[in-house]
Amino acid sequence: MTMITPSYLGDTIEYSSLHACRSTLEDPRVPSSNSPYSESYYNSLAVVLQRRDWENPGVTQLNRLAAHPPFASWRNSEEARTDRPSQQLRSLNGEWTRPVAAH
Repeated sequence: MTMITPSYLGDTIEYSSLHACRSTLEDPRVPSSNSPYSESYYNSLAVVLQRRDWENPGVTQLNRLAAHPPFASWRNSEEARTDRPSQQLRSLNGEWTRPVAAH
């Protein structure tokens, strides 16, 4: 059994060779199995490549946002039927001018 004392915790955490007993205050430099920095996280690409999800037509919802209505509105039913953009809609494409102020 190995006893270590992380300097920032002040508590002693026991680690046995058979089972790692973790404190509720874990050392962030030692990744746990649930951590996004764990070894299994880095090996996940290998898992995806083995599953070959791109060849399965039933897999359509991985890494995809849920469907939602368009975030656009119209002032009246005529604009909605013709799908003309609202007069209130402004494109952010193009050149921007920034006011320069002396401080």
